[in-house]
Amino acid sequence: MFKKGKNFMKSNVKGFTFIEVMIVVVIIGILASAWFFTGKGHMKVAMANEGRALIDKIVAQEKIYRVQNSDFFITASGKKLEFSQELKIDARQNKYFKRFNIARIKNSSGATNREGVVVTVYPVDGDVDLRGVTIVGTYKLSSDDIVYEENLG
Repeated sequence: MFKKGKNFMKSNVKGFTFIEVMIVVVIIGILASAWFFTGKGHMKVAMANEGRALIDKIVAQEKIYRVQNSDFFITASGKKLEFSQELKIDARQNKYFKRFNIARIKNSSGATNREGVVVTVYPVDGDVDLRGVTIVGTYKLSSDDIVYEENLG
């Protein structure tokens, strides 16, 4: 039935050993974990770009509103909007930042100032990736520039 001899122990089966496969699995695991931890920070920055874009859009509409009405549009104190008919802004289609607030700039003594606005955008409630993230854009007429302050959590 079986031949005895030198050829009995030789095998023509080719492949990887268990050790070689395990080394490849470990290397892939290390690379995946490195990507996961470094990618999270980059993801927040990319998500925050949507917030900055919303601020830019609001400030552009504020400039138009000011020319037409001789003043900026200001939201009620503490109120967060998703939509503004006056500014023609609809943040509901955004993925990450759907609410905003517009307030007057306060000077160092705490008094309000008619020379600009502070726009704050807020992430969607319950978004775990953006918990603690806020983006604030301050627009001043004198410099015609937006200064961003970001807290990426």
